[in-house]
Amino acid sequence: MILMKVVSYLPIALYAESLHLHAALASVITSTFTLPPPLTGCIKDFGEIWRLKSSNIISGPDRFIVASLRHGSIFPLANKHLLDLAMITGRESHIEDSPEIWRPVVLHLSFLTPARRSGGHARFRMMYAVAVSIAIAVLLLTSSISFLYGFYISGILLLCLLLNLILLSLLQWFTGPIFSRQSEIAKDTTIGATGGAAVDVHVVTENFNASEMHVLIGFSAHLHSLTNIPIRIRSWRTVLWVSRLIGVVLAVQAAALASQFGADGKQVVGSGVWLIAYTVLLISSRLVTSRCPDALLRHQPTTADQLDHIGFSSRRAALAFIATLPVSQKAGRWDWMNGFVPADERRKHWEIEMAQGGLGEDRVPEDDTSISASSRGILEEVRKARSSPEFVEASTKFNAAIGLTKRSPSLEQVAPEQVVPEVVITDSVYSEARRQESGVPSHPKLL
Repeated sequence: MILMKVVSYLPIALYAESLHLHAALASVITSTFTLPPPLTGCIKDFGEIWRLKSSNIISGPDRFIVASLRHGSIFPLANKHLLDLAMITGRESHIEDSPEIWRPVVLHLSFLTPARRSGGHARFRMMYAVAVSIAIAVLLLTSSISFLYGFYISGILLLCLLLNLILLSLLQWFTGPIFSRQSEIAKDTTIGATGGAAVDVHVVTENFNASEMHVLIGFSAHLHSLTNIPIRIRSWRTVLWVSRLIGVVLAVQAAALASQFGADGKQVVGSGVWLIAYTVLLISSRLVTSRCPDALLRHQPTTADQLDHIGFSSRRAALAFIATLPVSQKAGRWDWMNGFVPADERRKHWEIEMAQGGLGEDRVPEDDTSISASSRGILEEVRKARSSPEFVEASTKFNAAIGLTKRSPSLEQVAPEQVVPEVVITDSVYSEARRQESGVPSHPKLL
């Protein structure tokens, strides 16, 4: 009897948890390669589901901000839910505490490259179809057996899981996201960086004082379509009414679970069976998603090469490292940093020291007494981070993918009058100034 009472209370944490419908809708609307996750929710969530807004599904909270190195601008992050599900943002890491490091900062780097076609996921498409078919068959079978042997609560709960799975699967086939700037992205993919496609770096952070930052590197139009311009949803009325049906199913599921709290009859078995089925579906869904996270961007195929976190001893060291990434500079080279560090005389002096120390040139700094010890330490820290095998390999692959090579034949064959003046790819803060002073055209360096 005591065991039965314990079983009746097992799902209570899931019953009371936050509504996860927004994340589930975002994953199924944006990709056909994800297994729809199981859903839970209280009856009180029904009103929120009935008044669902498209901005709540993909956009997420407004507290995150983005700094664009190319434009020197700062704007709120759009599409947070989608970027988290695709594991482009939202990654976390443990920051080690050390008395020698007074302000540790962690960077999560993602090199984003638009894929030329979306048909390269046949294996994952097959994996998805098999997983959904198996899940539907198992839920239908176990639900039927429960009703047959008189476990009606168990049958109802399993039927709720089955209906939610079917409804979410229907959304995958009849709806989809609408990304902006598709023509520009297609053009940039064709001509590459040496043909004039602008390259940008977006720094995503919760606030200017945060200890973790997500750094996205890619074509400017591509990054803005993900971080700056809200993604619309095709066939929104279909999504709205299917979501309301899901809300009805969740209300029935919550009532059935609540009816078992403290009970000790045989119907209590339904709570345990539901919990097992929920756990299996949740693990299966996350396993399929983790195998191909960037497939969530099926309508804008994207390859994301993500590095393990890079730790820095101070915020200025992390910002200096970001400044060495390849950018088609349009605004001032340090304008993007105004929110992080005030543009005062102290920062101007620091910028001069970074330039004197050859920030981004990956050379061992000389014992220059005109540069402060703290700036020399930053330069050495940035050099070590840029020379790590993981960063060198990822940046080399990225440069090759966007056409940014050390000596590109296509760039050398372009006539001087055909070069777009404002598109300057650089991985050094003052490379453009040096090029203008010498009068000799220089090619972008291979990171």
